[in-house]
Amino acid sequence: MSISSDRSHDIMRFFNHELKTPVHGMKGLLCLLKDSGLTEQQKAYVESLEYASDNLQHSVLAVLDYFKLNEQRLVLENHKMCIFDEINDFIAHRSVILNERGLKITVDIASNVPKCVKGDAKRFRFILRSIFNRISQYVKKSTILLKINILAEEKEGYALDFSFWVYQENISDSDRDPKAIEDELEHFDEKVAYRLANLMGGSVYSHTEGVYEVHGLKTFFKRQNETFKEHDFSQISVLVVEDEAISRKIAVHALKKMGYQVDFAVNGRQAVDLFAIKDFDLILMDIQMPVLEGLDATREIREIEIANSERKRCIILAFTADSHTNSRIACINAGMDDYISKPLEVDKLMAIVEQQLS
Repeated sequence: MSISSDRSHDIMRFFNHELKTPVHGMKGLLCLLKDSGLTEQQKAYVESLEYASDNLQHSVLAVLDYFKLNEQRLVLENHKMCIFDEINDFIAHRSVILNERGLKITVDIASNVPKCVKGDAKRFRFILRSIFNRISQYVKKSTILLKINILAEEKEGYALDFSFWVYQENISDSDRDPKAIEDELEHFDEKVAYRLANLMGGSVYSHTEGVYEVHGLKTFFKRQNETFKEHDFSQISVLVVEDEAISRKIAVHALKKMGYQVDFAVNGRQAVDLFAIKDFDLILMDIQMPVLEGLDATREIREIEIANSERKRCIILAFTADSHTNSRIACINAGMDDYISKPLEVDKLMAIVEQQLS
């Protein structure tokens, strides 16, 4: 059954604001809880809650990207991402399922693989997770080898290969004849991952090689310019404009942890009034807020800057769960500099700030 464009938009809006936002809030609060000094048993409970919230977030993102792909409205993000950190985080977030199923992941990274690249870290993690979920369903107690190799280096970037190698004797259904992965996809998230990989200039694959079954991702990442200047974050003042209490608390905590000076406002009007009396280097501006929305607040802030030529131009980043192409265009037209999606990812924010301040 086909879904009309209006109905599709309603579903995406529901998933964005009624499901995605509270899931982000859960994950953020769990991060705060981990830093609050827990007993070992409490840490184990939090780890299990994180795993459950990761599963829920994965499902929500799968549905959202499915609709965006079908409507050809999905825009890949293009920010600095460190491959080593991404892989470490990926394994760390799999600890519950690894322990539960007696699995272990070892990593073999070729020496010529770049440390950092530019790409869509969120979708990269989504695809890797989908591949691993597929493997973990039928692998017995075993060590899974994750190989990371460079396939080609070009002027614009790198073609990289991320492959999971599983010894066939450790596969519960050893008589199974692996087919081309696009012919045997069983789960919704795998289908989305397959299409995302194509959009990223690569592919998801599966084959046997000797005594191993191999599942992997080939994809292309742009080259990361490492010429950023060094900045003292403690001298950078940030204004968080967010009406939702949990999202605001998480963003403020993350920014303070990075060393920024942080103020906050709960709506666009408060943000404009605060900006009129205080200089800020960076504003994280939510789009949908009461009293005065983010786009209108941004326009007023730019007018204040124009009226006072001695004031330096403030970097304003849209901070929202809505990542539609039209929303991005509206943000830029209103005078914003860039776009960062919820939940706040520290590495992504640092890359954007460094790029804007350079």
